[in-house]
Amino acid sequence: MSDLSPAPIKQLASAPPSVQEQLTHLFAHKAEWLNQELYDLFHSPGYFPELKRNQSCVLIGGRGTGKTTVLRGLSYEGQSKITSKEVASLEFIGIYYKVDSNRVSALMGLGLSDEQWQRPFAHYINLVVCSLILKMLSWYEQQPHNTVLRLHDAAWQRFQESLAIAQPASPLPGTALTVEELSHVVELAITRFEVYVNNILDEQVAKPTFSMLGAPLDSLMSALNTLSPFQGKPLFLLLDEYENFANYQQQIVNTLIKQSAGRNYCFKIGVRELGWRVKHTLNGQELRAPSDFRRISISDNMSGAKFRKFAETVCNRRLAKLQVSMDGKLTVKRLLPGPTNLEEANLLGINPLVKKILNTSASSFSEAEQARLHALPPMLVWFAHEWETRKGASGKLALTDLLNKGEKWEKRFDNYIYASLFAIREGKSGIRKHYAGWETYVLMAGGNIRFLLQLVEAAIRLQVQATDSLDKIVSYEHQTQAAIMIGSSNLLELEGVDVKGGKIMKMLQGLGRVFQIFADDPFGRAPEVNQFSVPELNGELHGTAAEVVPVQELLESAFSYLALQRAPSNKLSKEASRGFDYSIHPIYSAYFRFSHRRKRKTLLYASEILGLINNQKTTSDEIIARTKKAKQDAQSVLPPKEKPSQTGQLPLFSSSTI
Repeated sequence: MSDLSPAPIKQLASAPPSVQEQLTHLFAHKAEWLNQELYDLFHSPGYFPELKRNQSCVLIGGRGTGKTTVLRGLSYEGQSKITSKEVASLEFIGIYYKVDSNRVSALMGLGLSDEQWQRPFAHYINLVVCSLILKMLSWYEQQPHNTVLRLHDAAWQRFQESLAIAQPASPLPGTALTVEELSHVVELAITRFEVYVNNILDEQVAKPTFSMLGAPLDSLMSALNTLSPFQGKPLFLLLDEYENFANYQQQIVNTLIKQSAGRNYCFKIGVRELGWRVKHTLNGQELRAPSDFRRISISDNMSGAKFRKFAETVCNRRLAKLQVSMDGKLTVKRLLPGPTNLEEANLLGINPLVKKILNTSASSFSEAEQARLHALPPMLVWFAHEWETRKGASGKLALTDLLNKGEKWEKRFDNYIYASLFAIREGKSGIRKHYAGWETYVLMAGGNIRFLLQLVEAAIRLQVQATDSLDKIVSYEHQTQAAIMIGSSNLLELEGVDVKGGKIMKMLQGLGRVFQIFADDPFGRAPEVNQFSVPELNGELHGTAAEVVPVQELLESAFSYLALQRAPSNKLSKEASRGFDYSIHPIYSAYFRFSHRRKRKTLLYASEILGLINNQKTTSDEIIARTKKAKQDAQSVLPPKEKPSQTGQLPLFSSSTI
């Protein structure tokens, strides 16, 4: 591969033994794994300034899109580290809280209604938020040159009363409380409350006094204002993994968000796609953007060139910390090159195939015609030959048409050149399509920084394991193997993400097989078919509730967990409602072996989606058979409001579906 690198990266003869460990640490794709080094590697995304406004925000994105990293970057620890400023100089104070599903799930069920749980949960969220604020004060005291805070104002006593906690005993009667003393009492109250909740059905357990939702927070903010370093400084409450709250719990926190308007604190919510299930308050008021909060969609703000630039900076910062000796700067673009389409065709063995075609047909053409054929790009000759012969035409007819109508074939070739790469090694073992190059990796990540870090780390790791060095670019083979490996590992993870995880994984496997078969035979059909729509969900057909409802729920869960991507669909007719087009997330494209680029779509019916879960091989074979029939019968149409048969009647690649 060294001949493909314009500027090979030079390094010591063998990589230090620690390179593998460095990769594991530097390319950790979860913020929690980096600990304090998260802030050294932090790079603010383009939407970061919007989050710094003193207004509640809801940050929406799938797992691995950077929500945790961004919210922790807004925390007081993060801002202090990133900006190198003292607390008194910070624009705001961020308090980070990751919603613990184990804790909050304990406050539901047990024979009690959601309404009966409301007051206990409101008290619990009061305790947790106030405890985190007091921990921030403790952190402040521990910073160099800061003195111990004395809580002597009457506002602190009002805060204690509003939180319904015992008065802490000061070591010296008549002196002001310390942060440590007050924090200890609040922590003790949380522990006692959790014990009470775990034994809530035991009548012998003493019931605690519950505080009023939000009242302790208001009192604490007033008390904070008595401390000079925090006077007038806005407080950001950063709630991560908001989807872990139960519906009634989201309703309660929504009430706090609504009440925060006009106060000196606001909320920054990190939530997975479709994870914010309830958007109204306890009294039924709906939270509306932009009056109550600012909605920030990561997918909308981190797509295309924005994500590419952000991701390049993130990866290069990590590569810069690799302790290896080399000439020149190690960058992700230099390390991960990709072949052109024609270069890849050569790597996949196009030349022997074309040589055989030309030798077989040599007697049918004059020397001048043979010279013209030999002068054409080998892949173009192979493409024209395959296109016609797979329809039943002779090889001679195909090559004659190529010679006589070259412009037509060149235009068709431009549209199909990438799709055709999948068919060169059809039926052969080994790599049948390369997934290599920084740009390819960026598209495969689909706007997800975690996926991209996984791909880059795996590719470098395979190269180091194979060669003990980074003196050359990462080979196309290792990049492809890494892409397949990451797709496989993420597919296996889907099984445990949700109660529907097993069904999501089976559906993805069925869809992957269908699109793989499409990719293996691109001739005579629209190239790169890797999207689908479900007509029953878009209002084009009337399906049964037994099929439509579970399919709708399954697709939404798959989208939420990044198994699928979706985009608003174009209306196919005046009667059809606007729905969604779906595609397998491109991180799985190398594993299933189809195009990672979002291109054309087909129709899949609700019954077929369910069939891919329950009877994968039979259903996928029926889908392929249906699409072949539809391709051959372009005049067939579906009767309105009638469920299609398994053989299907709609043309698969009509102008409305491309």
